[in-house]
Amino acid sequence: RLVASSSSSESSSLSADGKETNVLLSQILAGVTVSLAMVPESLSFTFVAGVSPIVGLHAAGLMGLTCAIFNAQPGVISGAAG
Repeated sequence: RLVASSSSSESSSLSADGKETNVLLSQILAGVTVSLAMVPESLSFTFVAGVSPIVGLHAAGLMGLTCAIFNAQPGVISGAAG
C-alpha cells in the first residue's frame, strides 16, 4: 500500500522512509510468483484443449497484460484455477 504524506502541498508524494521501495519489491515478487504459477497451468490446459502449448503461454501473458493495463482489482482471477 502506498503511503501519502500528510502535508497538503505534498499530498501526491510518497513518504521518504523507504516504504515505497518495500511496496515496489513486494509488487515485483507478487508478479513473478503469479507468472511462474500460470506457466504449468496454461500448459496443462493446452494439452486438454488439444492446441499448441505456445498458444496457452501467449494467452496467459495476454491476460496478465490486459489486467495490468486496465487496472484490474487485486481479487480478479485471471486463470482457470478460479
